Amino acid sequence: MDHPAFKALHPDTVIWRYMDHFKLEWLLTEKRLWMTRLPDLTDKLEGSVPVGETAWWDLKIRDATSATEQSVYTHNRDFMARFVQTWREHWFVNCWTIRNDENERMWKEYTASPRSIAIRSSYARLRASLPSFVNLGLVNYIDYGSQRIEGMNLYERVMHKHRPDFEWEQELRAMADVAGPEDAPWVKEARENHFEQIANPSLRFLAPPLDLAGLIDQVVVHPLSDPKYLEEIKALCGAGVAVTRSVL
Repeated sequence: MDHPAFKALHPDTVIWRYMDHFKLEWLLTEKRLWMTRLPDLTDKLEGSVPVGETAWWDLKIRDATSATEQSVYTHNRDFMARFVQTWREHWFVNCWTIRNDENERMWKEYTASPRSIAIRSSYARLRASLPSFVNLGLVNYIDYGSQRIEGMNLYERVMHKHRPDFEWEQELRAMADVAGPEDAPWVKEARENHFEQIANPSLRFLAPPLDLAGLIDQVVVHPLSDPKYLEEIKALCGAGVAVTRSVL
């Protein structure tokens, strides 16, 4: 069951994950889902407090009708800012796109060469293949310069992107965190799957176990890949996985 702050999808909703070859090899070898720490994403505003939100609080403080009201608004603004800054270090995500068919722009934006693939799955498959401490939800797109995240639930911060022009991605996001009370079972399980890279200790990631057989509906190879690459991927994935060439 996903967090109530997230909007769930119909179980049969088709989702895709585009990745370069080395990521597929890691996935098949480790049978885990690589989840990136939020501040390590390319978009450095991920999970931060929107400028529009700070401006909204500032207006509430300015227009307060009493010192008590002003104090409450100031406390809420500063409290949320502190919590977001602290917690975003402990949030981890893995991103998918919601589409019935593969997408040419996704190939261009999210793969570096023709030696890449896309995994076709569904919301239900992804949910069933992951442990319960990983939540799934749709990403919302707002203008961080003028809008605010209205809810006070911290998890909602993970499900917002800072520009509406990212909306073409139609992103479904898996998220989990390693913060929380020590005695909470989900925290213990999450921390057991929290790692750092030996060669680069500053690179921390979450890698929950994954039921690959249940997850993968189809693997599609890049539209510009060499014909031999299709056979290479078939051999890598094994007989139980449907592998096809892109129709684009």
